[in-house]
Amino acid sequence: MEIAILGATGGCARFATIGAIQAGHQVTVLLRDPKKFDLGDEQIQRQLTVIQGDALNVEDIKKAIDGQDVLVSSIGGTGTFGLAGFKLDSPTICGDAMKTIQQAVQQVASPRKRIIVVSTTGIAEKTRCTLPSPSSLQVAPSLTP
Repeated sequence: MEIAILGATGGCARFATIGAIQAGHQVTVLLRDPKKFDLGDEQIQRQLTVIQGDALNVEDIKKAIDGQDVLVSSIGGTGTFGLAGFKLDSPTICGDAMKTIQQAVQQVASPRKRIIVVSTTGIAEKTRCTLPSPSSLQVAPSLTP
């Protein structure tokens, strides 16, 4: 299966990327900054295509999703806690990205079989957590062939 993942530098999509690759799938990720996404494992890198772009740009999304069987979107903002409380750097990012995704999906030649959307924007005090090594992760049954 070929899977496109948006928002892969975040926790949920990062785990999904690793799990999908471990299950034998080819994965394409759309990243604003590919330097932030190094899984370090040579086997994983062989099954991974990285496209530099922005999830708010229709053309960039089209490059990432065309020909894919599944689209996983885990677009989200970064939150910070301060004296004034919780503040999200881009409070409308999830909705804005979905509008752009809808436009891109309608324009690509290959129809989407599945679109999966997950976001934890705003629920954690930390914006980044330490992830376990890829070899210690288990594959979700829904991602197996």
